[in-house]
Amino acid sequence: MLPSQKRLSRPAFSVFLASKELKTVFNAIGTLKYQKNVIDKASIVISSKNEKRAVYRNRLRRRIYSLFGNVFKETDNKNLYVLYVSKQATSFTYEDLRRLFYELFKKTTE
Repeated sequence: MLPSQKRLSRPAFSVFLASKELKTVFNAIGTLKYQKNVIDKASIVISSKNEKRAVYRNRLRRRIYSLFGNVFKETDNKNLYVLYVSKQATSFTYEDLRRLFYELFKKTTE
């Protein structure tokens, strides 16, 4: 799980969405919006329309936050990230999630 200092707060989330400097990439896991910043922070949005059961939404959120933590340790790019998870991502295994997440993140560095 990502520490709370590395997660985007609610007020910062609304400021982030109002920004005009957002860039967007997407694949099967979902849509990733990001912008340059001085520190790494991330947020994950999983709609209850994608998965009705909170237990499964929270498990998916924890898995993706752990992937963000690994990426933050490996790279020195400083960005704010918001990942909107797609409906089909709820059925992926952890290995599929990991592979797709790294593909998605690789698009942000290009």
